[in-house]
Amino acid sequence: MSTAKKLNPRSFPRPPLCERTPRHLQVVWNGTVIADTKEAYWVLETHHPPTYYLPPSSLNIPLAKSAHSSYCEWKGMATYHNLANPAKPSELIKNRIWSY
Repeated sequence: MSTAKKLNPRSFPRPPLCERTPRHLQVVWNGTVIADTKEAYWVLETHHPPTYYLPPSSLNIPLAKSAHSSYCEWKGMATYHNLANPAKPSELIKNRIWSY
């Protein structure tokens, strides 16, 4: 049985908390590591699950800027990116990666 305290998004702060995480994060897609970092941040925002932000230097695949954008009252304007599936380059994944 785990003794780790469960996170409750309803108790996260407003405005959001942005802090460096000590975790080593890897993003693996179809068996390929597409991002790897020990320099990530996470954002804790009321009623939202924790969101990890990785530095652009952690990405092992190219991104293409999308025409899509959105606005967050705390973080500002978001730019979205598209990426090709490393296992099937003809498959384009749209708007799943964003940056501020």
